[in-house]
Amino acid sequence: MIKNIVWDFDKTLMPMQTERILMPLVFFDKLSRGHIWWCISRTPWIIIGLFLYLINSDYKFIKRCEARFYSGAQLKELITVAHDLGKRIPQENREKVREAYKKRYKNYVFSCGSTQPIKEMLRTAGILKYFKSVHANTLTVKNGVITGAKFEVPNSLGKKQMLKTLGIKASETLAVGDGEHELMLFETVAKPVVYGHHLRMVRIAMKNHWPIITSMRELKL
Repeated sequence: MIKNIVWDFDKTLMPMQTERILMPLVFFDKLSRGHIWWCISRTPWIIIGLFLYLINSDYKFIKRCEARFYSGAQLKELITVAHDLGKRIPQENREKVREAYKKRYKNYVFSCGSTQPIKEMLRTAGILKYFKSVHANTLTVKNGVITGAKFEVPNSLGKKQMLKTLGIKASETLAVGDGEHELMLFETVAKPVVYGHHLRMVRIAMKNHWPIITSMRELKL
């Protein structure tokens, strides 16, 4: 019997790769306010992160580049950008989360993104209160300034291990997500659901007879 739902965030609840939006917006915000040296010093991390992403490197290395990029920025600047992005979470996705909550499922977010921006986007969309907890990579902050990150969910293995950390029974869990970062989780839980954007994941889903959806309206709870 399914009691828990684990949601991916990027390209699942949120129809975009949010870090790819957050980073340029923070960069140009800094540039517009004359923080030239900060922008120059962060440019290499953008290039390295993009290169690692293109060659499909271990996502943990990509997350380290993102943390290096954000270091020295004010957390409130990032949260302001995240607040505006949260408005882009589709209404049908919000309604599906509410439906799961009303049916007494325990909702969790497992994401390889950054915890604070994700929570702010969910809060802006009005659905943070429907989640039991949100688990991603928490930005470390000192005196309001980002100093690095604590990597709790850096990759597919991290998502699988989070089940054990939280004491969530895989046999009672539905997981929904779009990419390979869900693969180990999908292989573990009772009901994996592939949100059909990633071509390779769709092929894997078809091979394993996992449900594939292209809209949250299709997710049967």
